[in-house]
Amino acid sequence: MSLMSLMSLAAMDPAPWRYGSSNQARETTWQDYPLLANHGRGGDNRRMTDKPDVPPVPLCSLDSLPDPGSKGFVHQGQALFAVRQGQQVFVYENRCPHRGIPLEWVPDQFLDSSERLIQCATHGALFLPESGECVAGPCAGAFLQARASHISDGQLWLD
Repeated sequence: MSLMSLMSLAAMDPAPWRYGSSNQARETTWQDYPLLANHGRGGDNRRMTDKPDVPPVPLCSLDSLPDPGSKGFVHQGQALFAVRQGQQVFVYENRCPHRGIPLEWVPDQFLDSSERLIQCATHGALFLPESGECVAGPCAGAFLQARASHISDGQLWLD
């Protein structure tokens, strides 16, 4: 339902006690709807779940990430890792969805022996690098927590 439709419905004023005993039609203004006062008027339209604008953070140069390969990072106290396959790089939180523990037992070793799948060193669960979906192991069907990232000017950036 559009904002104008909502305002039209509200203009019928189902609560006349707010303005007197009569149910006379009156013009509805933005002040009648404080939660909508900024909508479409140049105000802050972010949802409560949106994060404030944070500039991207460089994680590493693309050259320092083996192809194929993986590398771990700590950003603001959170363990992350990146997996590179060709010109594609995927960034995830370093936490197994099954146990909540780090995935690697040797630094920067997140891939299986084929270097095509992410592997949990604790119980052998295998994850697809492009989606983080577990395709084998006790957490099959679960997903790693992806983090938004991009490559620019030869750098891997965390968004």
